[in-house]
Amino acid sequence: MPRENAAIAMSILDNYNISHSHRYEFQNTAQLKNFLERSYRAFEKGTSPQFVGVGSIGVDSIQWIDKNRRELPPMRLLYDEIQKCLVIKFASKPHNVAFAEFRAMFEDAYRAKGVSRYDIVCMGPSRYRGSNGRHKEADESFKPVTRSLDDKPSFVIEVGLSESLNQLRSDAFHWLTKTNGQKN
Repeated sequence: MPRENAAIAMSILDNYNISHSHRYEFQNTAQLKNFLERSYRAFEKGTSPQFVGVGSIGVDSIQWIDKNRRELPPMRLLYDEIQKCLVIKFASKPHNVAFAEFRAMFEDAYRAKGVSRYDIVCMGPSRYRGSNGRHKEADESFKPVTRSLDDKPSFVIEVGLSESLNQLRSDAFHWLTKTNGQKN
């Protein structure tokens, strides 16, 4: 990658406050898998952040991640197809418990308003393309059953650790400003 493009390409990683020591410049899928596994082990031990980044990564490598998800650490992805950068949010057991609790609270709230579970579709961590060329996975997403499967979610749950508040703000900014009702 030319030197002058490096700062531009890493701007999404900077937005998520991902330090250079928690970034990997993509070389091949074997090294990527090693980076993900090492980073996840360190995250579980509390010695590494929940968010890491990958630069210079193409769509074919994102497809490789999708095909090999079961063999990789649990994670959510934000891929910028223009910058060729990937932000990875690792999911841990406490993370999964938190989003399950948020989902239960959301379900309790809409049922209390008279909305049936048959009126709302849980889309899980599906990936959606924003208006800025970024493809984002939520921890959980919902929309009314009357909407097309291709439509963006109406309600999204994003969960992170307390030290990842700035990253969660970036996630919220994406969902609130970059999905503007457009279809994928």
